[in-house]
Amino acid sequence: MNHAAPSGRSDELLVRRFSLDLTTLPRYWFANNALLTHALNAQNLFFPDAERFFIRSVRKHMDHVTDPEQRAEVKAFIGQEVQHGRSHDDVLDQLRAQGFRIDGWLSGYRGCMAMFERLASPKLCLSVTAAVEHFTASVAECWLTEGRMPLAHPTMGDLLGWHAAEEIEHKAVAFDVLQQVDDRYWLRVVGMLLATLFLLMLLVGGTVMLLWQDPEATWRRVMDERASANADGIRATRFIERHMAPYLRRDFHPNDHDNRQLACDFLAQIASRLKTSRPRPARQKTA
Repeated sequence: MNHAAPSGRSDELLVRRFSLDLTTLPRYWFANNALLTHALNAQNLFFPDAERFFIRSVRKHMDHVTDPEQRAEVKAFIGQEVQHGRSHDDVLDQLRAQGFRIDGWLSGYRGCMAMFERLASPKLCLSVTAAVEHFTASVAECWLTEGRMPLAHPTMGDLLGWHAAEEIEHKAVAFDVLQQVDDRYWLRVVGMLLATLFLLMLLVGGTVMLLWQDPEATWRRVMDERASANADGIRATRFIERHMAPYLRRDFHPNDHDNRQLACDFLAQIASRLKTSRPRPARQKTA
């Protein structure tokens, strides 16, 4: 299906660096809410190594990507993911500075990821990558549209907004590579099932680990904040029904839902904090 860009919008993928200063970041940077802040911090724990996994998974199949425009998109995807990983590494340093002991948890997470990559086929790794990319693009749309961002500290709001916008921009890249490598429906479904399992384990485990170390996050406070979050409509079941179920349609494609204007509009808002570059074109081989 051909998806034309809205007027005034370019569909070219660019690599951007985000100017990040976390020196004024408070412990509870999202709505002064310990539970939701640590749930979002758990995503930050997941991001850097996950981004590198995505890059490895796509790179293993570059021989299947022969179209020059698609190869340029894949290179830009890799460049964007590199920048995301670096920025979230800075967030992890801030968590360490706040006294959280996260390296043991990260070591276990990396070990599990390394074992999965040894046991799984490259195609399955790519399928998991495509599924997680759909998940992150769906979360990105929620972040940019459902009034969450104003509740965050401005620096983290913009950081996650920049990341969200680029997830929307490149949401179809890994999926398209997967369809060229192996378009069997069952492989896509298994990738989504594994991705969902991994994400739930990582996000719940990371959140519990951070809450356990936080003396101010008492049981009573966490229960009160959970009730407040539910009252505000932050429910996983609604997210799954609205954003994740469509991935299981046989004829699904990420670009069927065109939300790139969201990304374009937000990136224009923070343009002064971005340094933009284009991936270098591949060198021509000489005889």
